[in-house]
Amino acid sequence: MAKLESGEYGKKQKCDIGALPSITFKGKTVTLSNDAKALLASVAQKMKQSADCKVAVVGYCNSSKAEQQLSWDRVNAIINYLVEKEGISDSRFVFKFGQEGGDCNTVDLQDGTGEEGPNTVPAPHPNLRRKG
Repeated sequence: MAKLESGEYGKKQKCDIGALPSITFKGKTVTLSNDAKALLASVAQKMKQSADCKVAVVGYCNSSKAEQQLSWDRVNAIINYLVEKEGISDSRFVFKFGQEGGDCNTVDLQDGTGEEGPNTVPAPHPNLRRKG
């Protein structure tokens, strides 16, 4: 349960969405596996039950333009799936790609409530986009 410590007035409180999964991609693909779709269905259910929550979708790797684009494509694939297939409003996402400190083949979903950030970002290097 999130609690605000004294003296932190004005800070937005985290919502009570609970733990969110990470989605793992194989190789250089951006295709969501059936396992990933099942995980995202559970995320969508949690989001529907916690209407005040936002979710940060965090992709990693930024050492090359190709990695940045792959990270963007994967974050985009997850948000698009949740919007188009699960009916979640795109305004409930914080789009983060090319972050440091994570596995390049993993995209983390995190409580993004109170975070500022765009819910869509132009592709950084669309000419490097991989299919599949």
